[in-house]
Amino acid sequence: MPTSSLMQIPKSRSAEEFESVCTDILTNIYTTTFTLYGRSGQKQKGINIYAEIEKGKYIVEQCKNYFLSNSADNLFKQIEKDVKAAEQSKFRIFKFIAMTSMDRDKNVQDAIINIDSIFDIEVWFCKDIQKNICNDTSLLYKYYPQFSTNSQLTISTLNDIILNLNALKSIAPKFNYDYKDYRVACNQNNDTEVYNQCVSMFNAAFQISTLKNQWYLQIQKLGILDIIEDVLKSIPNFYDASIDWTGQLCATL
Repeated sequence: MPTSSLMQIPKSRSAEEFESVCTDILTNIYTTTFTLYGRSGQKQKGINIYAEIEKGKYIVEQCKNYFLSNSADNLFKQIEKDVKAAEQSKFRIFKFIAMTSMDRDKNVQDAIINIDSIFDIEVWFCKDIQKNICNDTSLLYKYYPQFSTNSQLTISTLNDIILNLNALKSIAPKFNYDYKDYRVACNQNNDTEVYNQCVSMFNAAFQISTLKNQWYLQIQKLGILDIIEDVLKSIPNFYDASIDWTGQLCATL
C-alpha cells in the first residue's frame, strides 16, 4: 500500500459526495457516528455534520468544497460566519472543524487562530482529507475504486505508459546535454524544434504522472513503479532566466 504522501487522488466536484467523505472520515477517526445536520435548503446554523462525543459535548463540522484559487479570503470569511452561527446553536460545542477541498493556505490558518470563539476551531485542507482517505483502505476503495488492486490495468493503458516513457527517454537527454545551455531567441536558429520537443516532453511527463496516480497499486504490483520514477527524474530542471550572458533581455522556455 503506498503512503498517503505519494498518492494523489482527484478532488470530488460533488458537494454531496464531499459531505459523505467528510462524514465517513470523522466517523472513523472518532469511532462514533457523525450525522448530517438538516437537509439542503434548511438553516443549519453553520453546521453540516455533528456527533456527540461525550455526554452533552459535540463536535460539529462544516464542509467547504471550494476550487477557485482566489477562494482563501472567502473561505475565512465563511468559516468566521459559520463559527458565529454555531455559537448560537443548541449544541454544546467543544470543537468546530471546517473541512475544505482547498490546498493548504497559511493566510487562512493565521486568520483562524485570531477568531475569538468559545470552542476550538480546526481547518482540514485537501491534503489532510486525502491523507485520511489513503490511510484507510475501506474509504479509499469506497470513493476511489480504481485504486483497488482488483481493478485491472488494461493493455491499452499499459501501452500508453510505455509510449510516453519511450518519448521521455528519447527527449529528456537532449535537454540534459545537447540543450543544456540553450537560450531562446538568443542567436539560435532552431527555436521551434526545441520548443516542440519541450512541449512533447512535458506532455509525456503529465500523461505518465496522471496514469501513475490513477493506477498506482497496479503499477506497483507489476514492478514497474521504480522504472517510471527513474524516467520522471530524468526531466531537467528549468529555470526562469530573463537575462543571458550578454546582459540582453532574452525570451525563456
